[in-house]
Amino acid sequence: MALTVLGLGPGAPELLTLEARQVLSEAQEVWLRTARHPMVGSLPAHLTVRNFDSLYEEAPTFEAVYDAIVEQVWDLARRPEGVLYAVPGHPLVAEATVLKLLGRCRSEGTPARVVAGLSFIEPVLHALEIDPFTLPDGGQASAGDRGRAAPSGFPGLPAPAGGLQLVDALRPCVDPARQALIAQLYSQDVAAALKVELLEYYPPEHPARLIVAAGTPDQRVLDLKVYELDRAQPIDHLTCLFLPPLALVDNVATFNGLAAIIARLRAPGGCPWDREQTHASLKPYLLEEAYEALEALEDADPEALRGELGDLLLNIMLHCQLAAEVGEFQARDVVRGIAEKLIRRHPHVFGEVEAESAQQVVRNWEALKEKERSEGASMLSGLSRSLPALAYTRSLQERLAPLGLPRMTNTGRPDAGGLDELGRAIFELAYDAAERRLDPEEALRHANRAFTARVERAEQLAREEGSSLQRLPQERREALWTQAEPQG
Repeated sequence: MALTVLGLGPGAPELLTLEARQVLSEAQEVWLRTARHPMVGSLPAHLTVRNFDSLYEEAPTFEAVYDAIVEQVWDLARRPEGVLYAVPGHPLVAEATVLKLLGRCRSEGTPARVVAGLSFIEPVLHALEIDPFTLPDGGQASAGDRGRAAPSGFPGLPAPAGGLQLVDALRPCVDPARQALIAQLYSQDVAAALKVELLEYYPPEHPARLIVAAGTPDQRVLDLKVYELDRAQPIDHLTCLFLPPLALVDNVATFNGLAAIIARLRAPGGCPWDREQTHASLKPYLLEEAYEALEALEDADPEALRGELGDLLLNIMLHCQLAAEVGEFQARDVVRGIAEKLIRRHPHVFGEVEAESAQQVVRNWEALKEKERSEGASMLSGLSRSLPALAYTRSLQERLAPLGLPRMTNTGRPDAGGLDELGRAIFELAYDAAERRLDPEEALRHANRAFTARVERAEQLAREEGSSLQRLPQERREALWTQAEPQG
């Protein structure tokens, strides 16, 4: 068993490494992942050159092609003479077949030799004249550069966007705040699909650079806009795309972009109103936005819900920014906390516990919450007393239902009079609703909405008579009230 994997470099013969040149000169046969590579014509004349290009026509997906190549290379490696398998660029850069082969070697305890090659990345960086660790302009960005760089020393504000990210065009996952190099841009169809993905995050007019045949005599760099990507010619297996980072004011479709905008509002020179806010001053807005989101839900209005959830998220992010400024916690700590809790409380998804029904999930959830409570803590610990009274009653019932306790209706003060009596009556109604798995708060909101709609209908009827409910005699007012009753 002998497997040698060799990198052919980006294409120009002078970029082939000395080690690769030596191995090729001593070999009798080489198997190429693909013969569609500029270096192939410069291989030593004595070599028998074979390739796997026919598999690209036979297999339905790239994954199937790669699996078939791996199987054939593995069989060839079992021959007494072994196999020399050559791939474009560097064997460990964007080469799925090599990773699969090396994984199999490790699992079976079989040695393999990897002959390094220059990857496509270095020639692309050379063509673009950029350093992957700095901004495209050499790092000379300022706070006035449309927000791309922010005043230093203020928590939450983004640093200048260096750190080149490498992205696969077939599985694009891009942080628009950072410069990106997108490879595997094989064809016009791939470019069209990539453009659709990029337009979710980038403005259509955002500049881009297409690098064609980097590291070969045919190398070209084309400037274009994101919306023009699928119109560019040519696009083939030697093409990749460079995207400079988005300015802060354009990065509006990512969580990190929102965090950076909010941090900028709070920073020196930001918005005077935002800079004055505190956790305490923002409390009313948090509750108000939550209720407005609830109203949009009840109206079954997706567009309104989208906007209200955005307002609610703004409040959450403002609280995160305030906390970050004094070193309490950051937004990522909030995300980490809830993510870890979700994993911990869903062992039937992320662990070994089984749950075949929603009811079993609820029972498992309650058991886990009980386990998480500190020893000796009250069953009521964790219930927020700032909840609306009806919502608090429902939570009480849900928490205490497993105990089967009798109704505790005489818990009020004897001297409270009618107020206490009314409270007990409402408490009983809320308890009954919770036992029937109905939300008393929602039920009351539904009644309020129905009553409001009937009032508005009666007012409309009065206006049609040239009057108003306030000016009509009582008898006519009651008639219109009956007429305004919903039908059916």
